[in-house]
Amino acid sequence: MFYALQDALDKIAEIVNICLGPLGNAGFTWESIRDFLIQLCSTLIIFLVVKFFFWKPITNIIEAKGNAIDHDLEEAREVKERAYKLEAKLNEEYESSKAEVKRLVSEAINEGNLKKEEIINEAKLEAERRLANSKLEIDEEVKSMQKQIKEQIVDIAFQAASKIVAKEINPDKYLDLVDDILKEGAL
Repeated sequence: MFYALQDALDKIAEIVNICLGPLGNAGFTWESIRDFLIQLCSTLIIFLVVKFFFWKPITNIIEAKGNAIDHDLEEAREVKERAYKLEAKLNEEYESSKAEVKRLVSEAINEGNLKKEEIINEAKLEAERRLANSKLEIDEEVKSMQKQIKEQIVDIAFQAASKIVAKEINPDKYLDLVDDILKEGAL
């Protein structure tokens, strides 16, 4: 296993040296210096072409994109701020509505209690009025019954007296009594 690892590391080192070109361990050769100079000139030409022909359009595009992103971020901040303000306003309206509902419920309860008291008072007055009417009717009924009882007592007394008088007055005794009164008067 150690030898396999050593071989892998050697191959990696070889690939790195090839990629580094003249800077690697292979040493400097005229071909490698020439290739290095060509690469340097090509890079410099590409840099100059990009600098003079593409740099301003690319920076303008990047700047425009940056401005667009900044604008979008600013709009997002404004929208977020408006959303917070709207949320605060809605929360305030919610609390205000909640307080208004509590006030209305309290008023309704108070009105209900007043109406209840009014109904109870009216019912008490009606009960008192009916009670007074009932007492008057009962008093009239009692007086009427007393009058009827008196009339019945008088009738019964009259009938009893009639019967008693009818039994006590005997025509023979009456005549005897009349005779006795006349006799006493003659004296």
